[in-house]
Amino acid sequence: MLSPDEPTFMGRTIEMCPFLHTLLENFYNFSLNHNVIVKLTANIRQILLLVLFSSAAGAQEKSPVAYVNPFVGTTKSAVLTKWGSEGGCYPGAVAPHGYYQLTPETRRTGARGYDYQDSTICYFTCKDHHSGFPGGAAGNVFVMPVSDHQSFDPDHYSRQFSHKDETAVPGYYKVHFKDNQTTVETTASQDGGIFRFTFSEKVKPQIFASESLHFSATPEEQRSVKGGTLYIFKKGITIIEASIGNNTLSFDALKAATYKQWNELLSVVEINDDNEKGKAIFYTALYHSLLLPWLNNGHYGGFSPWDTFRTLHPLLSLLYPDLQAAMIRSMLDVYHASGHLPTESMTGNHSIPIITDAYFKGIPMDKEEVYKAMQQSINDTPYLQVDMPVYHELGYIPFTYPESVTRTVEYAYDDWALNLFTKEAMHEKVNDDRSLAFRHLLHIPSLFLLPRNRNEFKLHPGNTGYKEGDQWVYSFFVPQHPRELINMMGGDELFALRLDTALERKHIIFDNETVFHVPYLFNEANRPDLTQLWVRKIMQDRFSNTPGGLPGNDDLGATSSWYLFSAMGLYPLAPGKPLYALGIPAFKEMRIHLKDGKTLTIKSNDTHNPYVQQVRLNGVVYQGLNVAHEFIRRGGTLEFETGIAPVPSRENVNRTVIRLTEITMDTVATADQPFPIGFTLINNGDAGVYRINIMLNGQLCGSKNCLIGKGARLRDSVQCYLYKAGENVLQLNEQAERKVMLKTPLINASPVISDLVLQPLLKKDSIQRITFAVMNKQGTKKTFTIPAYLDGKPFYSAKLTLEPGEKKVVSCQVKTGLIGWHNVKISEISDRFKVYKDPQESLLLSLRGVKDVSGFENDAQIISSGEMKAPGNHPFLSDSNTYIEIPNARSLDEMGTTLTMMAWIYPTEKVPGLVDVFSKGDTHVLQIVDGKMLSFFAGGWGRGDITVPLPEHWLDHWHHIAGVCDKQRLKIYIDGVLKGETKLDEPVNLSVGHKWTLGRNEEFPGTRIFKGYIEQAKIFSDPIEITNCQCIGERPVQ
Repeated sequence: MLSPDEPTFMGRTIEMCPFLHTLLENFYNFSLNHNVIVKLTANIRQILLLVLFSSAAGAQEKSPVAYVNPFVGTTKSAVLTKWGSEGGCYPGAVAPHGYYQLTPETRRTGARGYDYQDSTICYFTCKDHHSGFPGGAAGNVFVMPVSDHQSFDPDHYSRQFSHKDETAVPGYYKVHFKDNQTTVETTASQDGGIFRFTFSEKVKPQIFASESLHFSATPEEQRSVKGGTLYIFKKGITIIEASIGNNTLSFDALKAATYKQWNELLSVVEINDDNEKGKAIFYTALYHSLLLPWLNNGHYGGFSPWDTFRTLHPLLSLLYPDLQAAMIRSMLDVYHASGHLPTESMTGNHSIPIITDAYFKGIPMDKEEVYKAMQQSINDTPYLQVDMPVYHELGYIPFTYPESVTRTVEYAYDDWALNLFTKEAMHEKVNDDRSLAFRHLLHIPSLFLLPRNRNEFKLHPGNTGYKEGDQWVYSFFVPQHPRELINMMGGDELFALRLDTALERKHIIFDNETVFHVPYLFNEANRPDLTQLWVRKIMQDRFSNTPGGLPGNDDLGATSSWYLFSAMGLYPLAPGKPLYALGIPAFKEMRIHLKDGKTLTIKSNDTHNPYVQQVRLNGVVYQGLNVAHEFIRRGGTLEFETGIAPVPSRENVNRTVIRLTEITMDTVATADQPFPIGFTLINNGDAGVYRINIMLNGQLCGSKNCLIGKGARLRDSVQCYLYKAGENVLQLNEQAERKVMLKTPLINASPVISDLVLQPLLKKDSIQRITFAVMNKQGTKKTFTIPAYLDGKPFYSAKLTLEPGEKKVVSCQVKTGLIGWHNVKISEISDRFKVYKDPQESLLLSLRGVKDVSGFENDAQIISSGEMKAPGNHPFLSDSNTYIEIPNARSLDEMGTTLTMMAWIYPTEKVPGLVDVFSKGDTHVLQIVDGKMLSFFAGGWGRGDITVPLPEHWLDHWHHIAGVCDKQRLKIYIDGVLKGETKLDEPVNLSVGHKWTLGRNEEFPGTRIFKGYIEQAKIFSDPIEITNCQCIGERPVQ
């Protein structure tokens, strides 16, 4: 064998160039077999490699598989994310849709699996890697070569390695451990895998395996250890192979066959472009999109439709229709075996749009069979929720149920997909009302989809009501009816402005499936230039050929599939519709080899230009912003002519035509009193929202969103306040200006001070930052001097000049080293804050019953059957009808990067599943898992958690539980004893707007119910060392 520390050439190890590696190894073996004395020095090998590479370079560069980098997505994303930061991918050996994946893992706690940031390997695993999931690099069936001079404990053993000694290409992985010169290589087929261990002659080989493997050598000893068997071999054996599953080929033959299989699949797309970086990202993405579902014994499994219905399955329908057909058959096998199509524990059953989309794209299937399966599955799944009846009754899910907004819009999408199949495939009549369910949740004043219950909306929901998202993300999830959504959000101009602003200000961050379609919505609002701009920006800024090169979880290849479609200049906006939104291609020329020998060629005259000027389909100018799958399936040429200037829309028409007329107002106004303005709206199109903007003296001073029905006439009014003496100019939208006189302005009115904001808790000698607002209500421009006082003594004076009615925000700061409470007063308003020194003084909440004795006076409320009740006796009893909620307060909502939360609890009943004992939404949580484990996370579950077993005698006894976040670690304590900890990648701000809750979780109303007593709940801003800490208080009376 070649030396494991072989040189690299042009950034590749010889292992990364299989053709070169084979030639060089054959040459080396020939010299041995024929007694030729050849010393392959580093220089000779480099020269030989240069000669070989020069003759093969052209072919190698054209091989798609050579561009794949399996290390992409194997660590935390290099860009900002909100909903999961790790790529979740693994670098090990795997075949396309292979059931076995032989790959290393570097972490056994927290987010298990492989992380490129680490420098030790704990073990290798062989299967069950859900590529792209949180923890998707973690698997089962553990294997590890063990150094013969180290003690072995499977729970703690690991070995140092360097990435310089690590190689990964499709179907092959290799790493060298320098501690005793052991090399591990892995390769795999779809139904098996092989390890090849190379040991030094001086080493006594030892291999740990959690399950039986087939070894090429006979072990001389088998030793039972925790979790498996340690196989010990005779000293002097240098090469040992271990196989799992079905293998009929040798290691090298299997490696070559899998490499060839990958290259054939990836070659469905040929790229003619000198953008080497882009090709590496593209072919790696295509590789990641072909890992799941797994193929096992002729059937596909491991489906996760919520993750894959948007991009992965539409991609397979386009590039690999035979694969997609086989997967549909496997989905139907699940249906026949279980009575339902595959689903998962997310929301909805998105097997429905997967099948509908595949059917309308020509994937062969029995429509009667799939129709019956979809009908049964949409209302009867393993994860059927209790909210389905109320969804059918009301047309939406009220916020008394978990994830109400997400479930409403996703159920509506599934309903739409089934309705589409019913109408177009089965030719039956359907009712489309539920597919427009978003209208029930649209809060007209804010234009957000908000959690609702009858006439009440949650105006500041945070993440409550949403699954892996918020009001920004889910207000745009109506891809099946984009025109209706745009109309209801104020029409093209306002819709595009809000969406563009949301992306620019990072209210919406491209990091999850929930926003895949968002940049393509600009097309539907007649702004294709913004679709092109944002798609290009996302591709260039958020994807890279690096370990952190994915913008969040890849989720079984879903994120990678988005990149692939976008690089083509196509995107399936609403899977189910056999249409692709047009974007902007990433390469000069791409040839897609379709079924039946057809080829689609996609061209761009200049991929550096940001905007599309014209599209031509088979030489003919194409005016639309969407292209039918049928045109794509036939093959041909799709040409994008790009330029530096945006081009107006080519297709979509706003079907809401609303006219503003009959504006009425008085000509004289009274200072500081509501001034009404009447108007009429006439709608000659579909139902929609029209925004009225009030311009006062050239400045926007107010607005109102008005909902008007199809063909309707609406009389309404808005109001504003006038302060300027004399003539004022008012204007509604683009209508004629009106003059209004203010004859009697306010004189000598004091400035109005409002919105005082300060930090409630401050560490000694830290700087207190304060803001407040000042408004001038007088009729002329005035200059004011505003003093600020700390504990009765002035520390700052603001001098500012304001126009009539103008309001400005003032910022100032002060530093104090005195421990205790302090008061800030500005004019007639004041607030207080606390300065502390020791961590135990950073107390933010301390409940005795429902009374907060921390000094912040954030008293809790007992909620019983949805109603607030008077304080009860303590300790508090949590059950199916009763829990405790602490109202929002700045001291509890705005936090730093550290946190301690604790409570005494007395569990009385073992409850299956997740039980949230102490929580702030699904962000900071102490929870019991299946009545067996205690788990803690802070900053969101996707950041990592620490989970430990519950002690004996858990039920019917008092226990103290605590979770501590100290920037770098999470720690969990039970009864004052540290039970576990896990490392965090980096600190995050822990501020969140959910309410602190005992016995429940605000994000999951009516579920995760703790049954038992809770007492002495406390929250600290600092990390507390719980062991022997008096802060835990006295054990409550039994």
